[in-house]
Amino acid sequence: MKNKAGKNKLPFILLPILLIVIFTLITTRASVDQSLIVYCSHDSIFSDEIFKKFTLETGIKVTPRYDTEASKSLGLTEKILREGENSDCDVYWSNEMFSMPVLQEHNLLKAYKNKNWDRIPDKFKEENGFWCGFGARMRVIIFNTEQVQKPETAKANFSESELSKMAIALPLYGTTLTHFAILQKYLGEDKLREIYKSWRQKGLQIVAGNGPSRNLVANGNCQYAWTDTDDYFGAVDNQAPVTMLPARLPDGKTIIIPNTVGILKHSDKIHAARIFVNYLTSAKIELAMARSSSRQIPVGPVDEKLPQEVAELQKYLDQGADLKQTFSERTSLLNWIKEEHQLK
Repeated sequence: MKNKAGKNKLPFILLPILLIVIFTLITTRASVDQSLIVYCSHDSIFSDEIFKKFTLETGIKVTPRYDTEASKSLGLTEKILREGENSDCDVYWSNEMFSMPVLQEHNLLKAYKNKNWDRIPDKFKEENGFWCGFGARMRVIIFNTEQVQKPETAKANFSESELSKMAIALPLYGTTLTHFAILQKYLGEDKLREIYKSWRQKGLQIVAGNGPSRNLVANGNCQYAWTDTDDYFGAVDNQAPVTMLPARLPDGKTIIIPNTVGILKHSDKIHAARIFVNYLTSAKIELAMARSSSRQIPVGPVDEKLPQEVAELQKYLDQGADLKQTFSERTSLLNWIKEEHQLK
């Protein structure tokens, strides 16, 4: 009788252990299901902190995938296109606008109007929700103040006989590609080709990225260059002798380029992906990006005071051209830039 009673008690002893095992399996599976792979072309020095805070606040793990400094958004965009529906990517965080319409055209994005949709101006988002902008940079001309005494009157005079003291990034990637695309929209392809060939003949220095073009000016090897506000502030923080002016278009408009985010259509982590998109496009994150050393410009309203340097840049938002009108220029632009530089 005693042995029989002991046998009957055994299942009751094991029950709590069994429940713990089941709970552990369920929570572990839930944690795995909620993890996200994010392809990101925003600098890791800035984005890593946002990823960590997101995981801390939501419990959703993020595994970021970056690309090289030179190719960045173009490289990641091409990677997603190659991978197609087999891509590991759940969310794409691009540091510019051009990538998203390309992925949308290939039916690789899933529409989602995030919780912050109404606070983002129309020119910085896709109308159906396939992608949304936040935290922007502005294209600028950076000057070495030891070599250029009056930048406001100099303004990079491209009619000069030689341009060996002027630098730009190869217009095949990132924000310089966007810059050229909008110039092509304004001037036409033939005119821009003519101008670009003329600049090269006059000694224009073409380097690997915005950072290198900024460095040439900061080090005194060039008098001025095209770059972005975040690169400019990097030189300021290093106490380089620099100042800047907005790079304006023929009609006087500025070039404001936001980060953008989109959810990949094939992702099986849609719920977690939406939480991440809500997080990135919030006033809280735009404010954090504005307060970081990159001084990103909030494109939507924020409740707290901005750093003075960023507040001064906000006045240029309303002057910014609508870059969505330039998306159709991308393919022809890439083709002739590759042709011009004899690239495959």
